[in-house]
Amino acid sequence: MKDIVYTLLQTFDDSRGDLTEIFRDNWANERPVQWNYVRSKPHVMRGFHVHVNHTDHLILVEGMMHLGLCDMRKESPDFMKSEIITLEAKEPKVVTIPPGIAHCFYYPIKSVLIYAVDEYWNNTDELGCMWNDAAFGLNWPLINDETPLLSERDISATTFDSLIRELNEKRNQQPT
Repeated sequence: MKDIVYTLLQTFDDSRGDLTEIFRDNWANERPVQWNYVRSKPHVMRGFHVHVNHTDHLILVEGMMHLGLCDMRKESPDFMKSEIITLEAKEPKVVTIPPGIAHCFYYPIKSVLIYAVDEYWNNTDELGCMWNDAAFGLNWPLINDETPLLSERDISATTFDSLIRELNEKRNQQPT
């Protein structure tokens, strides 16, 4: 998707170890106001979620993550395009996800994610639906095709069609 920004990170190492810059102001138009540190056990799925207002900046610092994406912005040339990209901590990069692009994280192994947002967390800005809704058209690389570990919220999430309706309602409520 053209509006997802991938910033390859440079690591500087010497005999003591290494240092990797994980954020610079000139990498994004938005300045983060909140940073989050997430540890996930193997076989955990988080999402699908979409935000009306805030941008996410993701940095996987340990393990592996399959990142599912779906562009839900009507004005985008990628509208309704879905894809899965794989992130590995051994190849560090920042992924910037703007508002309106739904995202879902699957961790096949123990992993650590750091992510920043440009607005403080607000549950009314985080909409969601089932990770495996057929409308996404995604083929998740699950371990033995088993159902992943989900939060209660994600277990009871609605359908893709319901998410579209809720997202459109939220957008219509936005000041112009």
